[in-house]
Amino acid sequence: MGEIVFILDKVDAFRIGKIIRDAIYGILFSIFLGMKRAGAAKGRRQPFHLVSTVRNKEQYG
Repeated sequence: MGEIVFILDKVDAFRIGKIIRDAIYGILFSIFLGMKRAGAAKGRRQPFHLVSTVRNKEQYG
């Protein structure tokens, strides 16, 4: 039984790590979007692949 509990602990740690990583990515992504909007307000052109990546993330999650 001890081994099963240990495996469950590892799964929980992995799940918590994934949640923390998703939160960090979300914060970084929102900062990136804010910078993009500021750049667009100044009239600077962004590289096309960055724009398409942002559009894909907005559409699919």
